[in-house]
Amino acid sequence: MVLAAVSIKFFNQSLTHNLSNTISSLFCRISKTTSNRKYYSIISKDVMSN
Repeated sequence: MVLAAVSIKFFNQSLTHNLSNTISSLFCRISKTTSNRKYYSIISKDVMSN
């Protein structure tokens, strides 16, 4: 019984850890893509003006 409780606690900790890692990596990817998009739009404007 104690073992089950400990394993559940450990599982929950690892789950939340993985979840937070996934969320942070997602945010990182989203911010990278948005910054890249801004950069590409600036480049395309420069190309259009030339």
